[in-house]
Amino acid sequence: MRNDMNWIRVRSSLLYFFYVVIMAVLILEIILRFIPPISTGTGTGIGKAWFEKYWHPINQQGYRDKEVELSSTKKLIIAVGDSFTAGHGVLADETYAARLRKKFEPTHDLVNLGNPGASTLDEHKNFVRFLEEFKKFPDVVVYQYYGNDIEKLAEVTKCFSLLKKNAFDKELIKVSYLYAAFYSLVLTKDFSSCYQTNLEKAYHDQSIFNTHRNEIRDFLSAMRSEDNRIIFVAFPFLNNDQVLLKSQDIYISDLRKEFLNYCNDGDWFYDPSVAASNIDTNNRLASFIDAHPSALIHEVVATDISRLILAEENEAVVDGAIRCN
Repeated sequence: MRNDMNWIRVRSSLLYFFYVVIMAVLILEIILRFIPPISTGTGTGIGKAWFEKYWHPINQQGYRDKEVELSSTKKLIIAVGDSFTAGHGVLADETYAARLRKKFEPTHDLVNLGNPGASTLDEHKNFVRFLEEFKKFPDVVVYQYYGNDIEKLAEVTKCFSLLKKNAFDKELIKVSYLYAAFYSLVLTKDFSSCYQTNLEKAYHDQSIFNTHRNEIRDFLSAMRSEDNRIIFVAFPFLNNDQVLLKSQDIYISDLRKEFLNYCNDGDWFYDPSVAASNIDTNNRLASFIDAHPSALIHEVVATDISRLILAEENEAVVDGAIRCN
């Protein structure tokens, strides 16, 4: 009898426990569906909801920007890059490019050629395609670089195999924002570690880096006219303080040295690491599961780039920026 009573108590406790867990999961699921969607790296679940709500406007050229309308009386600024320039994780009017447009609107047109996932070769093609279509060369090119731009030369294919989802994952991610967030935050850690490791190996492999350096040089040559200026913006990894600082040794210091070897007078190399390091990780990332720059980082970077565009000769105006002489 006593054993029966004990079993009833245990069973009641277990049932209550599972009830509490199920209710907590349902409450979290409901909360995630009613709060503004959160950007993720997977583009599924709540990440997909973020794209559907915020990834606009899309112009006729396929970029997340307003339609291109160039004035014959204004100068032209082109911002070219990847998802950092397109503004993954922030609103369209919060990107550094949109902020620059607002700042220079009286005298300059600005076109955003940010394309998520674009490599250096892709960005080169996007830039040339713009020139061919609109027949106007930029007075200023803001060339945004990030540490995964070497991806197509790195051995990262095996890393993507770690993201393969089984049938259960695929279905659950479709229906549950909570599980999609959990998948992005927890189940992609092995991929992230593999991806980061192989990017570092590619930068430290002299043969691979030489190939990549030539890609960058070719792109810079395509950007160049007789009297325009190039601002090379090399973003660090933003995930945490350790990897942010490590970005210098992985790629930024080499890019700085290479750029200063073949830049023209008036060009700038700008590394936002100093600005980013003064902002805690939670406030510099788009979300707790998205390592793209936050709206605050975009704002700081836009302010710094605007100062570089307006800087007088030999004027030191921004931490992390070096002028080409």
